[in-house]
Amino acid sequence: MYEGGNPFLLPSLSHNITLGTTYKWVCLSAGYQYVKDAIISFSGAYSEDDPTIALINMINAPDYDKIFASLVLSPTMGLWSPQNKRIVCNKKLSLTAKGFNLPLWNNWTWLAPFISVLAVLPFP
Repeated sequence: MYEGGNPFLLPSLSHNITLGTTYKWVCLSAGYQYVKDAIISFSGAYSEDDPTIALINMINAPDYDKIFASLVLSPTMGLWSPQNKRIVCNKKLSLTAKGFNLPLWNNWTWLAPFISVLAVLPFP
């Protein structure tokens, strides 16, 4: 495995818009993101003679759109403040390398749904 640099990288540019609202212990947000020339790590064959050796370098990905929404529920129960988070995301990104089409994130995806509990303890 080899790692190389890329002197031809372009700077990445991101346009974002996010809307959110909160009422008591319910928080809802939604947004849109457009990313131009995202910088990602990419791995491919070092040479066609020996495809078992990988070359990892940074490349500019094609432009992509991302739509997301999140819901956070955080009621207070005595000293406890549990948080239940749900995030859904749709990112349209695909790469083509040496005849292979690599679709990435082309479906709606649930990201890290989890419940966390925080205790609020009074100072003595």
